[in-house]
Amino acid sequence: MSDFKDITKLLAILDQEQEKLGTWVAPEEQLPFVCYGKAVYLLRDAIGSLPGKHPELELYEYQRILEEQGLRERDFKTADVSRMEAKTVAAMLVAVWRGERFCDGLLMDYLENGCIQRWLKRLQAIDEGR
Repeated sequence: MSDFKDITKLLAILDQEQEKLGTWVAPEEQLPFVCYGKAVYLLRDAIGSLPGKHPELELYEYQRILEEQGLRERDFKTADVSRMEAKTVAAMLVAVWRGERFCDGLLMDYLENGCIQRWLKRLQAIDEGR
């Protein structure tokens, strides 16, 4: 049985710091990157620790989990998470977290359009329903 309080508690912080989630920086002769705010660094750490804290969810296999559900990254923004199980929602979080390593600003995009917050609220609802 999973408990996601460590990550869902960040909803309040993300909400408070909505205007300070991050900014794009474009130094001369260097590729642009996102300078994230404190709330996002806390979120990144929390997402990164999900596979270790919840081995029963097999999140190291996040791609397989998403494939089994028929989800691709392009589907994440429109996915209805209201009935998804925790394993799938957590796999989506891990996929975006991993994707940020290869595509600067991916996490920012999902935060700005409210996806991450929606997914965290689903995990919170799952915890409350136990």
